[in-house]
Amino acid sequence: MGRLGGTGEFFAEYSCHTGTRLSSIDAAQIEEQYLSSDDKELNLFKRVYKTYPEHIRAFLTQIRVRQYSIRTERAYLGWLLRYVRFHSMQDPANLAEEHIARYLEYNE
Repeated sequence: MGRLGGTGEFFAEYSCHTGTRLSSIDAAQIEEQYLSSDDKELNLFKRVYKTYPEHIRAFLTQIRVRQYSIRTERAYLGWLLRYVRFHSMQDPANLAEEHIARYLEYNE
């Protein structure tokens, strides 16, 4: 299997860090930023967040610690949400690099 680049690399690195706790994102902060809008895309966010809130918080914490822009945060979050949906809402912590590659190849 070839080297993953870009978003795939970030997902692979993120999956290694899901067990760690940095300065965790507050659930109220997430709800204020992402759950308060009526955008169609938020239905997917709400489903994934209700099922895996710890993963969403850890993911956003990693992005913010790295000081990525809000647009990058939202783009990467969108990729993560679609990735989880693609794999039938399976726990992202249980998915391996092959799953990332399969998802990225599907979206080419």
